[in-house]
Amino acid sequence: MRLLTGATGVAGSFVVNEFVQRREPVRILVRNRAKAAALEKVPTVEIVEGDMSRRNTLGPALDGVDRVLMISAPSMDMVETQSTFVDAAKAAGVRHVIKFSGLDSRPETAFLFGRMHKEIEEYVERSGLTWTHFRPTGFMQEYLREAPSVINEGAFFFALDDVKLNPVDLADVAKVGFLLLRDGGHEGARLPMTGPEALSMADVADRVSRATGRRVRYVPISRNDRRQTLMAHGIPPEIAEALDKQVEERLKGGAESRVDLSTHQLFNVKPTTFLEFAQRNAEAFGGRPARVAGRSEPVSLKDKTIVVTGGSRGLGLGLVQALVDQGAKVTVVARGQAALAAVEQRLGVAVIMADITDEGAAQRILAEVHPDILVLNAGATPPMGRLDQMSWADFTTPWETDVKGGLYWMQAALNVPLAPGARVLVASMGGARTGSPLSGGYAGAKHMLWLMAKYANGVAEQKGLGIRFQVVAPLQMIAGTGVGDAGSGAYAKAMGIEREVFLARFGVPMPPRQYGDHLVAILDDPQYTAGLAFGLKGDTGITVLEGEAA
Repeated sequence: MRLLTGATGVAGSFVVNEFVQRREPVRILVRNRAKAAALEKVPTVEIVEGDMSRRNTLGPALDGVDRVLMISAPSMDMVETQSTFVDAAKAAGVRHVIKFSGLDSRPETAFLFGRMHKEIEEYVERSGLTWTHFRPTGFMQEYLREAPSVINEGAFFFALDDVKLNPVDLADVAKVGFLLLRDGGHEGARLPMTGPEALSMADVADRVSRATGRRVRYVPISRNDRRQTLMAHGIPPEIAEALDKQVEERLKGGAESRVDLSTHQLFNVKPTTFLEFAQRNAEAFGGRPARVAGRSEPVSLKDKTIVVTGGSRGLGLGLVQALVDQGAKVTVVARGQAALAAVEQRLGVAVIMADITDEGAAQRILAEVHPDILVLNAGATPPMGRLDQMSWADFTTPWETDVKGGLYWMQAALNVPLAPGARVLVASMGGARTGSPLSGGYAGAKHMLWLMAKYANGVAEQKGLGIRFQVVAPLQMIAGTGVGDAGSGAYAKAMGIEREVFLARFGVPMPPRQYGDHLVAILDDPQYTAGLAFGLKGDTGITVLEGEAA
């Protein structure tokens, strides 16, 4: 059995994602199980609660474990915490401890956490356990903390003069951490890991500028100003002081200014450049989403695995028909048993009966099916009525169904997670931008889904998942669907006209199958890989509502 500690922290979460994506079994130790809720339904992950600093809580986590990747938060008691854990691991019969350390781990460094890492390394070596010290440099992800100043002021503010650093992408680090924990070996080795370039902060600003398409500067500041800024943002004084000493060490040059790709080469991991990292996180830095390089040919949907929620009726059924005609392997998720049976018999698709607001179902289905594409189409038909006539229960129906379900499925896509390159289409509506006064909270709920897709892209970029979330919004009411019939009927009645007359105001109709064809075009046409939101209409086809087409 393999055990990963610190799995809900920054570095640990990247490592556990590697195990999940590769469907390899792992046990994770967490202090608060609630923080690992997204992993509860992942069949290859065993979650055990315990505290690394309290030996009497570690028995279940260490039972039957042969190898551990030991990570914990950079806290003032890190030496005591990890030493206690090492003692417990030895007593439990663990053979091999892989210490997640730091590149500049040495007793003479002014940086407190560098000294701590070295002290822990020596403790592990004296323990009699087999050991490996994994020593990554500073992470590229640390620069995401500076995103507010990049977005608001177009600048990075550091006290680093013109020194060069060698940051590494945590996605690369996680690949090595995964292989070390899964396969073992490299006993008695110290494995340094840096990024492929030594960059000044002006170089970093240049890479972010190129990735975002906006000018970003590097503004040197004093160490005292940097320390005060950190504390003003809630960093405890002792941590701010430690980070200031890290700056002192970095200004001397040294290990963090030299490139060492030996560990990348040893584990056959392609090193990520800072420009590639910045392009992947362009939106987080306030830029446009990164475009997919080298795509000019249509993307075939043949044999693609696609999950469609709400695919047994209405617009969802039209989409499923279009996908089946493209040769896709479709799984339809819906609540109605009879409708599911009908679509299964008619189109030969796989079906799963589930409620989209069931959080466990979202996790389970994505972990089992692992789709290339996920389409979140399911939702409630909103109760119709004027604002002054609505009950709270009616007003919030779309929030309790569409938004709640959207949250659970987007979280599952991010946490299972889907494979790199996967796409998630989130169904919204034109009224999400303009409002819909007779449908209560429906327009607001659909606007929230739009925002959630944008938030999910930010999370996917920060975690290095390579998943793209996009919004599709019909810009007209569609007859023959639950929402379209309810909405057109209510508005026609309020206006004193026939439903057909009201629907004619939208121009050319867009039946469900045409809606499906539009979504197929969004999925297989490379020009739509970059945009965030697309409007769909019978007479004008597909229009980009937010973001840019490629």
